[in-house]
Amino acid sequence: MHRIPATKIPQSLKECYFSALNLWQGGRYAEREGGLLIAVGLWILALEEIGKYVLLEEAAARQDSTGMFEVLGRDFTNHDMKSEKGLAAFKKWGLDLQKVGIPLTSRMRTGLWFVAWNDETQEFKRAITELDPYAITRVHDLGELMLEGLNRMKELLRISQVPLALRSGS
Repeated sequence: MHRIPATKIPQSLKECYFSALNLWQGGRYAEREGGLLIAVGLWILALEEIGKYVLLEEAAARQDSTGMFEVLGRDFTNHDMKSEKGLAAFKKWGLDLQKVGIPLTSRMRTGLWFVAWNDETQEFKRAITELDPYAITRVHDLGELMLEGLNRMKELLRISQVPLALRSGS
């Protein structure tokens, strides 16, 4: 269990944003060099970093009278939970990442990146065979949608740095 001061939420926004941005940049580089599977995996990790911020923001809304909130340690490492929260944030921003047809899960990420042994077929494989054959042609679209979401997060970061007196228009 992590007890975190609610005053650290702006820092979590900044750190999660820059982490997600760096992962997106790595994915964009991989995409340009033809590493589409690596790009998708990096963008899934970027989505999880956005989801981590959402997780922290939601937990901070339940802060106690001392201004502290709690987050389970396992939630920080729950890739699927963070991915779901990231997808929900994108939907809230009017961006549907699922329309590209690529499952944005940790299972897909590891399947795209790592070779596994299949006892049934007695073959080594990666999860690319589990993808819709046309989904890989939409990798660029996924990258562009991710960038739009990062721009929304960047705006949240910009707003969070404006003093409260100026935000309310006083």
